[in-house]
Amino acid sequence: MAEYVLTIRNGTGDGGGESVPNSPSPENVSEQSEKTLSKKGIALSAIGIAKRAFTMVGYQIRTTTLRTGQEETQQKYQYAYNMINGAIDIVSSIAYGAMIGNLPGAIIGAAAGTAFQLVDVAQKLDQYATEKRVEAIGLHFANIRAGVGRDANYGY
Repeated sequence: MAEYVLTIRNGTGDGGGESVPNSPSPENVSEQSEKTLSKKGIALSAIGIAKRAFTMVGYQIRTTTLRTGQEETQQKYQYAYNMINGAIDIVSSIAYGAMIGNLPGAIIGAAAGTAFQLVDVAQKLDQYATEKRVEAIGLHFANIRAGVGRDANYGY
């Protein structure tokens, strides 16, 4: 048979209310919950600070073309940044859910975030394949105009 403990405190006035007999000491419960809240607050702050620091890295990535003139390098860095940022979001959502006690919701959110990341990767791969096809078609027509290749003689 389960044993339940109910603690009733008078939190008004001078705070000198007494607890119900046969219950754990309210001071110990209060200290324990304050320590837990303190640890959770520190963890949430650390996650927030890490995200802000990562935002500063994003600024450096976004200005790569302006500083070096290498647009392709910026695109590669930006893609890696987006992937890492998505992973950080997934991990932080699990951490937030675990801290507030809603781990199933956090896991569902992480699964959705992972699905969004996979869709993003698939879209990028399709975009790169399309760009490659367009470039190949452009080169093919440039070769025809230059008189190079099989189609230059219009069918032999």
